[in-house]
Amino acid sequence: MPCEYSSSWVCFPKDQTGNASVEFAIWFPLLFLKLLVVIDLSFSMIVSASLWHTSRDTARAIATHRITEGEAAEYFRNSLLLSHMPVDLQVNGTRTEVRIRASIDSTDAAITPILPRIMPSPIRARVAMLREPV
Repeated sequence: MPCEYSSSWVCFPKDQTGNASVEFAIWFPLLFLKLLVVIDLSFSMIVSASLWHTSRDTARAIATHRITEGEAAEYFRNSLLLSHMPVDLQVNGTRTEVRIRASIDSTDAAITPILPRIMPSPIRARVAMLREPV
C-alpha cells in the first residue's frame, strides 16, 4: 500500500475508507445525548408554561367569582395542558385576594431520566390576585 506521508516508524495510507464510520461511531452518542437533553428541556418548558398559565387562569376565575375555592382543583386539572401529571395544588383565599401555589416534580415533568439529574427541584408556579368586588 503506498504511503501518503511516511516517517521512520509510521505510514499513513492514501486509502481513507471507513473514516466516516469511525467518526460516526464516535460522535453519534454525544449528539444523540444532546438531542435528548434539548427535547427534555423543551418539554419541561412546556410543562412550566402550562403550569403558570393554568395557575393564573384559575386564580382569575376565583377572583372574578366564576368558580369557588372548592371548585378550583377540578377547574385547574381540567384546564392543565397535561392533565395526567400529578400536581401539588394549594389554593388560599381571603376576602380580598387569592393565592395559588402549584408544583410538579421534575421526575414527572421529564421524558427521560436526564432532566431530573440536571434539575432536581420541582417546577413551581405561584400566583396572587386581588378579588374583584361583587
